[in-house]
Amino acid sequence: MENGLLRTPVKQYLFIMPKIDELRLILKVCRYYYKDKLLQSEISQRLNISQSAISRLLKEAERRNIIKFSIAEVQGYFPEIEEKIAEKYDLKEAIVISKQDGTKSLLSNLGHTTSTYLQNTISPRDLIGISCWSQSLYYAIESLNYFDKTFKNHIVQVLGGLGSIDKKETAFKMVEEFSKLTNGSPILLPAPGVVDSIIVKNSLEKNYFVKEALSKFNEISLCISGIGSLKNTQLFKKSGDGFTKADFDELKSLNAIGHICLRFFNSEGNLIKSKFDQRVIGINLENFKKINRRVAVAGGKSKHHAIKAALKGNYINVLITDLDTAKFLIK
Repeated sequence: MENGLLRTPVKQYLFIMPKIDELRLILKVCRYYYKDKLLQSEISQRLNISQSAISRLLKEAERRNIIKFSIAEVQGYFPEIEEKIAEKYDLKEAIVISKQDGTKSLLSNLGHTTSTYLQNTISPRDLIGISCWSQSLYYAIESLNYFDKTFKNHIVQVLGGLGSIDKKETAFKMVEEFSKLTNGSPILLPAPGVVDSIIVKNSLEKNYFVKEALSKFNEISLCISGIGSLKNTQLFKKSGDGFTKADFDELKSLNAIGHICLRFFNSEGNLIKSKFDQRVIGINLENFKKINRRVAVAGGKSKHHAIKAALKGNYINVLITDLDTAKFLIK
């Protein structure tokens, strides 16, 4: 006896019982546990059977299909697809939103889903990196609510600004707004994302404020970015003179297919070493991969191959995307 309870192993206990009594006991335990919501310890006391025997009886019920479990399918949610993506690409998590009609709807809903994810998972201890050139992230920050006052997160800008002064200011405002929501402090990267030469880059990286931002990259525990494809039109528009046609032609000749923070990779996820890469001011993918939680928000047909390549390269471990992209990734 164990504390006055029966210690006989459940297999032996069931074997010596008449089958009708064996089944009756299993059904009784199941009813107490699943319907009446009693704890196993409470059932143990009530039936004068050890708690380990209760556990084994519940497992026996599953084995005999007396108890069957099912999860209802809910429209707009895709747990099976999310699980397949996470398993195939070794992710911490995949989040899939329903099929969207139009780019604006896609960006808005990706942003809203990202804000919910961040609201639920950011820790007060996180040092957060953010790549400001993602429209989905812009929508995400717009959707965020203020965090509890115990949060004092620093938000680090991990890629310099792109294009005109007003666009650089938009990047700064995103970092500042995110910091305000988490009651933290912004750490801005006051430099262009792409410069004309390595000499200019080396000079700018000596600036006190630029050095401060760059020095924080190794401390980041959560980084949020988009995934871009090699579409010269968008980069030309955003970067002004920073990204030239010669850069595009060079990257195309090297089979670049996508980028994270302007660090390009090919279809297998291998980093592209280029003259353009040497002129980027921001986090490199070697440091990026050292970050514990690397969240990418990206979707849409034009980015399918870039997203797949980023996953192959193990650059990210959390993906927030749309259903069409998700189906492409698991084909």
